[in-house]
Amino acid sequence: MAAHNYILFNCPEVAPYIEIFINRLREHNPHITSVEVDQSLESDFAMWFKHYAQDPSLVPNEYIQDISVGPLRSVKSVPIYYVNGYKFHTQEYGADRCFDPTLNVGTRIQPRYNIIEVNKKKRLSVYEPFVLAMQAMQVYFCTYPSLKRDKVDWLVVCKVKARPLVELPQIPISHQESFQDDIPTHLHDISTDDIPTHLDDESGVEIDLDDDDGTPEEEIEYESGEDGSSQTEDSDN
Repeated sequence: MAAHNYILFNCPEVAPYIEIFINRLREHNPHITSVEVDQSLESDFAMWFKHYAQDPSLVPNEYIQDISVGPLRSVKSVPIYYVNGYKFHTQEYGADRCFDPTLNVGTRIQPRYNIIEVNKKKRLSVYEPFVLAMQAMQVYFCTYPSLKRDKVDWLVVCKVKARPLVELPQIPISHQESFQDDIPTHLHDISTDDIPTHLDDESGVEIDLDDDDGTPEEEIEYESGEDGSSQTEDSDN
């Protein structure tokens, strides 16, 4: 009963039916307390939901109908199962599978690639398959593709991580202050007032432009003669 309740109370698809059950409790007993509601859920909900889910019009989901029935009387056992990205196996399946961890006897390390190898024929001499939880990690053993005699009995130890997890390299954050000031202290103003403006005439005469506006009498026209010399003419003549 406890296992069945745990599955029902932790299944999101069953949550609407839990609300229906609670509402019916409060309709029949308006003064029922929260503690009594919790007690009724633990003792009566599984049986009520089993009969309630038999009507397909009320519970159309076939999987929820199967869950409402409860655990099966006959089950099929398996030695290995996968959950949350990890593989677990029974104690019987893993019996007599402890390799000898003695270095250079049942275990060796390849210094060039930092690979750990175990000899599949070297078993632990004493029964001591105990380890602290903080020391344990999940691994799998891979055979060498080479057919060389010195590689036949050795397996490579490969670490395993959960499938939905991705390990990212930790990049150290530098707390060193920059040597460059954020705000510049020396600023030079650039003035364009003193920049002269020159116009070059095709005849080779350099013309300076004055910023002040001249009167029509003071304007001068430049004309080029046939011999290349320049002539001037006042505007008031």
